[in-house]
Amino acid sequence: MMFSKYDFIKDIKPINEDWRIKVRVIRCWKVPNFYRKDFDDNVDMILMDEQVGKIHATVKGSLQVRKKIQERDVYFVKFFGVGLNGDIFRPNRHDYRLSFNLRTNVKSTFDASIPVNGFDFVDFDVIEKEASNSPYLVDVVGLLTGVGDVVEHVVSGRKTKMIVLELDNLRISSDPIDSNMKLPQLSCQSSYSFENNFLKDTKRRCISDIKNCWW
Repeated sequence: MMFSKYDFIKDIKPINEDWRIKVRVIRCWKVPNFYRKDFDDNVDMILMDEQVGKIHATVKGSLQVRKKIQERDVYFVKFFGVGLNGDIFRPNRHDYRLSFNLRTNVKSTFDASIPVNGFDFVDFDVIEKEASNSPYLVDVVGLLTGVGDVVEHVVSGRKTKMIVLELDNLRISSDPIDSNMKLPQLSCQSSYSFENNFLKDTKRRCISDIKNCWW
């Protein structure tokens, strides 16, 4: 299945059922079915095309196509559902999201023109301004200055584990990097502090511990 012509993510709307796209899976994660433990996990993805357009897509756990999809790989995809992007938490800002079904065709391909990562880092100041009314999930980058203990919450009758992290803001510039620019040297005395030397007073956790606490 090779497309002589394909559509771009920015143009996708529910009015058409014959969309054909070439996309890279830049993020992929499993979503458990909390109501039916005997059902296979759904697979959610963020897809990106060569124009760096991004859209959220879901593959039901009952569909065999979920087994062939790998993060970072590129695929031709056609015959999928299109619906409103109206979840409480939305991993990107496209108005719509995709739903793979029994008719959906997925074919692996290669295209180096589609970036491997689709990061769109947001400054902490912007996050603070939008935190109270924005449903969108964002990308952040910062200096890890604190790691809390594992905390267990009960949400809608389900237990969920959470770790609180403290990040120090690293302001992101949209300007191209000057190859002649010299990076400043860090002094021996760190300028970062958090609640009376948080790092020394807080119990450290290994990466393996954090991975095992993922819900």
